[in-house]
Amino acid sequence: MITIEVLISLLILFLVIATSITTIKQLYIIRKKQVDYENVYRVVLNIKDSIQENICRKTMSKEGMQNGFQYIVSCKKIDELKNYKTENEINGEKGNIGNFLLELYQVTLQVQQDTFQKKYYYYKTLVKKPM
Repeated sequence: MITIEVLISLLILFLVIATSITTIKQLYIIRKKQVDYENVYRVVLNIKDSIQENICRKTMSKEGMQNGFQYIVSCKKIDELKNYKTENEINGEKGNIGNFLLELYQVTLQVQQDTFQKKYYYYKTLVKKPM
């Protein structure tokens, strides 16, 4: 006959095995998500570095594919001002009257792969120099 102590020890052993298996499965899921987010992070940084000034000035949008991710980049002009000059001793002018035109754009970067979709926003400042 099986005693009560053996039954309790078998129950404890079963619980230890069940919780170990569940923990290993959760760690695998977390590791897979971490790798996916690392890939997204790399792609977003690569796309951000490859965006040039002419995208915001001329086309205002760009679509493409990089490392298995489909992306859409769009620019929206927020503001433009001339550079600020301090008061000049000769003519006493001050304010946004400089020679350089500064443009502020909001860049929206949308990344998509299968069911994963994420939007990122950042700001880009462009300078138009006098001719």
